[in-house]
Amino acid sequence: MWSMEQEELVGYLDRLGKYILQEQDGELSPVIDQAIIENPWFTKETVRYALQAIAINYLDAEKLKPWLSAYPSASMGSTAAESKRVGLILAGNIPMVGIHDVISVILSGHHALIKHSHKDKVLLSYLLQKLVSWDSSMGETFTEVEKLSDLDAVIATGGDTAATHFKSYFGKYPHIIRKNRTSVAVLEGAESKEELALLGHDILSYYGLGCRNVSKIFAPVGYNWETFYEAIFDFSDIINHHKYKNNYDYTHAIYLLGQHPFLTNNFLILREDESLHSRISCVHYEYYDGRDMLHDKIKKQAEDIQCVTSNTPIADLPVIALGTCQSPGLKDYADRVDTMAFLTRL
Repeated sequence: MWSMEQEELVGYLDRLGKYILQEQDGELSPVIDQAIIENPWFTKETVRYALQAIAINYLDAEKLKPWLSAYPSASMGSTAAESKRVGLILAGNIPMVGIHDVISVILSGHHALIKHSHKDKVLLSYLLQKLVSWDSSMGETFTEVEKLSDLDAVIATGGDTAATHFKSYFGKYPHIIRKNRTSVAVLEGAESKEELALLGHDILSYYGLGCRNVSKIFAPVGYNWETFYEAIFDFSDIINHHKYKNNYDYTHAIYLLGQHPFLTNNFLILREDESLHSRISCVHYEYYDGRDMLHDKIKKQAEDIQCVTSNTPIADLPVIALGTCQSPGLKDYADRVDTMAFLTRL
């Protein structure tokens, strides 16, 4: 089954990253066009942004090697007898969102059984076959399947309803099953226009569809939302995307009909609401009065939060800078579950 040396695999992944950066206007251009046809939420801008982030953050040998060095058992590789068949159920909300799982499985010496989302099959499948075209042995590290069978372990990503189904169906195997999460931002009130524009990126990139998109803002009592709206004005073109606009119009209408108080700048709705999860085109906000209370509230909801972004520390909470939510590195595991540690224990 699995036979390639890890160093050789890293070399091919690094080559793939360079290929992505060089060929977005070349060989990859028609593939990107096809991916957009199959998922109307994808655009050239969002696909190119995702591809570039993947190439730089995931497919660079200088980042892959130190990441792998933290897992000595993975660096020793696996023999054919030790290699496990790991089923991957990939999400399709943003372009190639499942590639980290694929990389993790093949670099840990196991065989990836990849079940693509019907919303995002074209890009990843093309790039995997590109690896095989360079070396047919790469085909021994993965199989693309329509249905998972003959498994040793499972990593599945989906919404809360799907997660319940996955646990029922795959619970007998070693597994990582992910559910709905979202991200939150904490403002102090002294952020610059440039910093708030970065928050706009965390909110609106990929139209707010990802678990790393900010859907809830905690702000100090009396915060001036006009300042925030002015800072994100450059994102106003988002309303020209038909699916986003449909969501905006629908949310705007039901809030009006329901007489729910809200703010809007004609492309992003702000609504005061304690819930972390908000509708597409809407962000919830909540005022806080005291950092200790804010810390406790976020900590209690940790199981539903993917990222906390702020430009100031919040006690012992893991916090990332504004504008960095959509640039995860190899160590930024979904749901904060160490995928490589799980795989090396199989």
